[in-house]
Amino acid sequence: MTRRKLLLTPALIVAQILMLFMVSASVSAATSVSSWKELTDALLNDGEIILGSDITLGSNAGWGDLKVPAGKYVTLDLNGKTIKANNGGQSIKQVAITVKGTLTITGSGKITGSSGNLVTVDNKGMLIIPGGTLDGTKTTNMTDKTANGVYVNNGGTCTVIGGTIANNKNGVNLAGGTFYMTGGTLENNMVSYSSGSGISINGVGEAEISGGTITGSAFGVSVPNGTFKMSGGSVITNCGSAGVNVTGGTAKIEGGTITANPNGKGIQVTNNGSVDVSGGVITGNRDGIYVGYNDQKAAGRCTMSGGTVQGNGNGVWIAKGTFSMTGGTLEDNKVSEDSGNGIYVNENGTASMSGGTISGSVYGVTVNNGGDLTMTDGDITDFTIYGINIANGKVAVSGGTISGTGTAVNVCPDQANRFELSGAPVISGTNHDVFLNSNKYITITGEMSNEQPIGVAGVVPGTITNSQNTNYNDPFKFKSTNAEYAIGKNAVDGQLFLGIAPAEPDITEQPRDLILNEGYTDGSISVTVAEAAEGNTITYQWYSNTVNSHSQRPIAISDATDATYNIPTGRTAGSTVYYFCGVTSKRDDNSLETTVFSDISEVTVVGYTRHEAVPPTYYKDGSIEYYEDSEGNKYTFDGSVYTPVEDVTVPKLTIYVNVDTDEVSSSSVTANICIPLPDSDPSGYSFTFGGVTKAASECATIEIGGTTYYKMKVVSNAKEMSAERAYAVYNGEDKLAEGMTSVREYAMTVINGEYDTKAQDACRAMLSYGAAAQTFFGYDTDHLADAGLETGTGLDYSQADIPALTFAKEQLNAKLAAENAPIRYSGMTLILKDDTYISLAFKLNKGCTQEQAAAYLKENFRLDGEGIPDEDIAPNSNTKFITVKTKGLTIGSLMDDIDLTFAGETYEVNVGQYMYWAVKSSGDTALGNVCKALYNYWSYINK
Repeated sequence: MTRRKLLLTPALIVAQILMLFMVSASVSAATSVSSWKELTDALLNDGEIILGSDITLGSNAGWGDLKVPAGKYVTLDLNGKTIKANNGGQSIKQVAITVKGTLTITGSGKITGSSGNLVTVDNKGMLIIPGGTLDGTKTTNMTDKTANGVYVNNGGTCTVIGGTIANNKNGVNLAGGTFYMTGGTLENNMVSYSSGSGISINGVGEAEISGGTITGSAFGVSVPNGTFKMSGGSVITNCGSAGVNVTGGTAKIEGGTITANPNGKGIQVTNNGSVDVSGGVITGNRDGIYVGYNDQKAAGRCTMSGGTVQGNGNGVWIAKGTFSMTGGTLEDNKVSEDSGNGIYVNENGTASMSGGTISGSVYGVTVNNGGDLTMTDGDITDFTIYGINIANGKVAVSGGTISGTGTAVNVCPDQANRFELSGAPVISGTNHDVFLNSNKYITITGEMSNEQPIGVAGVVPGTITNSQNTNYNDPFKFKSTNAEYAIGKNAVDGQLFLGIAPAEPDITEQPRDLILNEGYTDGSISVTVAEAAEGNTITYQWYSNTVNSHSQRPIAISDATDATYNIPTGRTAGSTVYYFCGVTSKRDDNSLETTVFSDISEVTVVGYTRHEAVPPTYYKDGSIEYYEDSEGNKYTFDGSVYTPVEDVTVPKLTIYVNVDTDEVSSSSVTANICIPLPDSDPSGYSFTFGGVTKAASECATIEIGGTTYYKMKVVSNAKEMSAERAYAVYNGEDKLAEGMTSVREYAMTVINGEYDTKAQDACRAMLSYGAAAQTFFGYDTDHLADAGLETGTGLDYSQADIPALTFAKEQLNAKLAAENAPIRYSGMTLILKDDTYISLAFKLNKGCTQEQAAAYLKENFRLDGEGIPDEDIAPNSNTKFITVKTKGLTIGSLMDDIDLTFAGETYEVNVGQYMYWAVKSSGDTALGNVCKALYNYWSYINK
């Protein structure tokens, strides 16, 4: 027969039980009993029993144990009285009550005194406890206690809704049944500080608690076999050895609190036990989670995908066991200001981190005694000494962020230590990014794809930054953070190493930007460098790039090794290439190099085809006369200077919609309905567009092609570019014209008309951005703004290459720390509403309130040289943060820098920094596409 599991939900089980007993109790009147025999007889029948007096089982009672037979439904109201299963302090019964039917215990009285179990639930019986106390104490001796308050076997079920089970060896022992707890208390169930549990699960027992409190036991819950689940508002507290002890079974922690075991563990898992933590709070313990082994060296395992382990001596301690973290938070776990770990990996234990956050500990992770840590994602932040301390073991990092006020990674001198790097981790420490102790090194196991160099410091020259591939010598991936040393390349085997630094080259004259006319025959850029220090040699290497960046995959130019570089001929008009020079100072005695990169030179080739024209003249058909280059770019010419034409012209229509590109915000489009100025008195005219009505006197005017038009503005969000809007023109009550139009319709008139390529590409890019916004916001995705368009230059944003811009977070936080500021910088968010802006988030240090943080920001920070208004400082719903709103942005100013000034130093804030993070690191494809499309739109508007 297949065993039917009853683990529906505790609330549903309790509701069904209470309904059952409300019905059964109404069958007959309550029976009052005052003797052992009366109670024995009453328990054999359905109904409610009320104790009329204390009842004691004597040694010659002769009627056996109290029993509720199978099929019987009994409610026992203790009525403030006591059932004593002993005589003169001498126990004579192994079980006070045996339940094979159904028994509900209520009232405020007590059942006490058995030398065995106070209540045994057997043969699929059911026990419900809304009230009363099961007290196992026989004497004042802690070891002289009943074996179990409740013993459940053979498919029995026990549900605790209220009441108390106290002073037993085990509060509840599950040998082969099910236990639910939604309320009540299990307290002081123990025989020593290392023996006795609130709940002990053996065999095929299953227990679930969603409420109530377990306190004062050696182990709150013991799971040598069976399964345990904790959720809701349940509390396990003040247990001597561990709140939850899993030595062979399984446990799922989905909620509740495990707390206040200052000398023990919140959760202890050993001996092939398994624990899954996805919720709840574990706090106030010596170790929040201990993953260890038993005497036979069999080790436990634990996975964490959610929940919070906070305020313990150590968050997680691993000894031979296995711990996997994919989510959740390990926060503020420390013993003192110089002791305490988020995770301590010990005795050949294994830990992996692919998500979640470790913050606020002295050591984020310590690896010792052969431990092993693999980190592919997640955050280790706000540590004070080390983010990762490799004392004795192996650590492999390929992703995630390690950032704090101490040293991000410390590799101790133990010969067994191994630190492996690959991928794109962010490693940033205020003291050091990576500190290599004597004779230790970094092993590169795969491509280092992070664009931000990792700083390396060491204690002696010759410390090696090593690679399994001896040709790994990428100078952009590492930098020395110790002024005495530098990262260099070993001339013999090509490996990188850390040694005594040569004098840094001094570039006294930087390369200039250059504009060359198409067909040029000569063009050069150069650097000027001060004379090399004694014992050093200066060398040069020029690099080219398609973007304005030192680190975003530049290409070393073959044979470009002089101070001057001659630009190759043959480039066509309209092309731009970026160049810079790496100036290297090399020590003559050890081949170690220090390289400094020059400023970036932007070299553009232009060309013009002369037309008989004057500076811009608008005609009635919307056209304009230009000078035009071979790439189709248009310019005006005043006799000496060519000026690019930025305006996108549109045909002259009687009534039409246009878009002011200089007023396009990064989340919305200001659409204008343009109505010719009437020949007659215009005072009676009014216009309706998109549900908004304005009188002619309220509208601005615009001159197009020599004709004056009224211009009525309506904001259309980017996601609404396809939305049809109704317009109408009135003279008093008379409707002169009406129709439907949209921003997409305007763009299509340009794309399908005879307009210059720039205007058409800009409109395609605008519609691509609208479609990406529709997809991101889930708005009218059946009618995407770019639907039906043939792929054009401005339409495809998939290859948009957003510059690798990053905010100087570490520098700002170092300055804040130096100024003893009550806050530190956390990150930025691009707000895409009608008013588009960058929001800067600051995290409050301990003891700082949001009001104090706001006052500090107003007094000490400036945005673009101006103070921060009150309305731009917003307390966060998370009281640990406060945010600052920057000025509104338009498409034209999207990539402009906003200067954030603090303590005399200025840090540049740029939308590109957020967009680069969204595309490269957020993991949100739809958000990344919006940012790519937005950047693409900006690119075409600004060509």
